[in-house]
Amino acid sequence: MDITFPAFMANLPDHSVPDQNDYIVTLEGLARLSVEKAISDTLVRRLLSKLETVLQHDGQASYAQALFSTIEYVLDRRDLATDSNLSYYHEKIVVVYVCRAALASVGSGPKALIEPDTLEILGRLAGRIIHALDEHKRRSVAVETYTLFTPEGTSFNSVIYRQGSSEEHRRTMILSTWMLASAGQAADALYTVADDVKFDSLLNELTRLALVETIPLIRHYMLKQIALLVNRSSTSQGLSVALHVMFNPFQAAQVDPTSSTDVTHIVFWIAKALLLRLAHIREVLDHLLGLLADNSCGSASARGFALLLAPDEMLSKRYGGNIRLLAKQKVFSICVPRIAADFRAAEANLKPNYLIALSGILKDIPTEVTMTEIATMLPLLLQSLDLPDQAVKAATIESLAVISQESPEAVESHISSLVNRLLQAASKPAENIPRVRFNALRCLQIFSGKIKDSVLLPYRPGIIKGLLPMLDDPKRNVRKMAVECRATWTNMDEPE
Repeated sequence: MDITFPAFMANLPDHSVPDQNDYIVTLEGLARLSVEKAISDTLVRRLLSKLETVLQHDGQASYAQALFSTIEYVLDRRDLATDSNLSYYHEKIVVVYVCRAALASVGSGPKALIEPDTLEILGRLAGRIIHALDEHKRRSVAVETYTLFTPEGTSFNSVIYRQGSSEEHRRTMILSTWMLASAGQAADALYTVADDVKFDSLLNELTRLALVETIPLIRHYMLKQIALLVNRSSTSQGLSVALHVMFNPFQAAQVDPTSSTDVTHIVFWIAKALLLRLAHIREVLDHLLGLLADNSCGSASARGFALLLAPDEMLSKRYGGNIRLLAKQKVFSICVPRIAADFRAAEANLKPNYLIALSGILKDIPTEVTMTEIATMLPLLLQSLDLPDQAVKAATIESLAVISQESPEAVESHISSLVNRLLQAASKPAENIPRVRFNALRCLQIFSGKIKDSVLLPYRPGIIKGLLPMLDDPKRNVRKMAVECRATWTNMDEPE
């Protein structure tokens, strides 16, 4: 180790040449050596020193990103909460580099620090460290969420409550979001300690910023900030404010409705924050389901349902989120019967919205919960297979595979429709993505092991013939599944 470690460090250049990334192999080797605490302590310090050299030489952003990623990898394997070097990491990584990135956003620092990928990696690294701090220090971090540790008198100003910020300046909201998330419940210091920031005005301001933001990545982090604030709100008044913003985002933000077409994102992120804590659940879901019948925003709203229960690293218990155990069951039990009823009454051009919404919900629902509404869902799932949307089709087939394994008797009465639709989904590589083709074949294979042979035998000749084109599929895993599926159906026992 006395020879290997210095040799690896000596191989790291002081600056990187464009299109050359030999340093990645060296960093991977160093990361694997960091199994012992003494080595990892030294490695982090050496990497920080190398990072400083790279930034002084105005090195490539990709090199700085690789160094940050390696440090994150090393620290991820440590119990930072009990680490004697935690204060050092807080001062030398969080405070120093978050501040330098903020200054770089206004032209007073290395450009590599303000690249979007760099900010995301630095934000995640800072988040790991902040999360391990005690509550007192996390509250002091929360107060710096928008000032980003920059001293008074510098050229950096907070993005919030300002007009006309540059894109580079607005990118610092990536760091602000990670700081807000990792501070956990201590983040309320942002609007209980700071005199110029209050919960309702902050929520309205973030809504305004998100509505007028044109860069998707920056808007995404602004939306996450909104969700974090709402989900962690400790007062009923705060929840009422959030509900008002969700129902009237343009009014709350004092933004002209014609200036933004992105209102559904705000509605669904606030809804997600409220639903995960089971707050105002009926009001929220009634509003969201009502949007599906809207000709102007129904399609965008339908896709928003996939967000509601999807796991999120920041909006989680790890970072102090209010996540109730029964949230998924409650949302499912309210939404599925309502979607089924509204689908039957909807106009033909609006029916796909309900199918897309159902697919978005089902992908994150536990199997045992899904089984309670099989009779209601199956007719809708069958029609979802006819939609051109590949993500919806893939999620639908995966749901059908689970249902076929857990409750094959429910599938038997629909077998004719299913076989034809699955064969169509497994074919036509130009129309169906590999995930759809593979899972359609897998679902057909599951049928032969779960559904009675007497039900399947009438369809065997057509399926064996229909699977022939899939044997020449351009994707190897699809061809392999086609061979296995066809063999399973070919070997199906004839009745005695």
